[in-house]
This record gives sequence, structure tokens and C-alpha cells, in this order.
Amino acid sequence: MALTLKDYQSKALGAIETFFEAVRGARSLPAVEAAFVSARRTALGESAPRVPYRPLSNQLGTVPQVCIRIPTGGGKTLLAAHAIERAARLYVGTESPLALWLVPSNTIRAQTLDALKMPGHPYREALLQYFPA
Repeated sequence: MALTLKDYQSKALGAIETFFEAVRGARSLPAVEAAFVSARRTALGESAPRVPYRPLSNQLGTVPQVCIRIPTGGGKTLLAAHAIERAARLYVGTESPLALWLVPSNTIRAQTLDALKMPGHPYREALLQYFPA
């Protein structure tokens, strides 16, 4: 049973799309930073407070990172399932991506894995929408 995304979820995915479109082909940290600033401005408007781009490390400065703030119970895992397709299509340019799914605890890992394995679960359905079995 595929879930219909809420407005804020669609907007968050739109922000991710904008960032991946802008950052594709960036070969330097300043280019990644510029893509981040541009995508953030597009998503939040000109009046949004300025926030610097913070790479995970200087050695990985050209590997784009994105963090979307979604409240507890707001569908972060569902958004992650939809975001994989955006990253694959808009940044990597592949139809068969490899995703590293990081979770804060073994309990969350087990719950997420069970949901992804369960036919009909919204997380699995989101992935199957883009990557049929």
C-alpha cells in the first residue's frame, strides 16, 4: 500500500532534487557549497537564514551531503526510500544505485529491515515504485 506523501514531505523531496541537480558535476568544495546555497535558497526563499555548508571532512569535500529536518513521526524513513531514486537519477546517473542506510540503533535497523522486506509495506512500495523487483 503506497502512501501519498504529505505536502511537507513533497517539499523536502523537492529540496533534495534541487540540491542533487545543482551539485551534479561539482568537482570542488566551493562548487558543492554553491550548489547547497542555491538549493537552500530555492527551497526556503531569499529570507531564509544563511547556513554554511559543512562537509563531513575536508577529504570528502566534493561528496555531497544533505540533511533534511523532519519532526519525529514525520516519515523520515519513507522519505529516505523516495530519496534514493532522486540521488541515483539526479546525482549518480544510474538505474541501480547502492545505498548505505545509517540508523541510530540496532532496534531501528531491525524495524527498518523488517519493513523493507514486508510486501505491501509503504517503505518497500516506495522503493519498488522506482526499482521493480
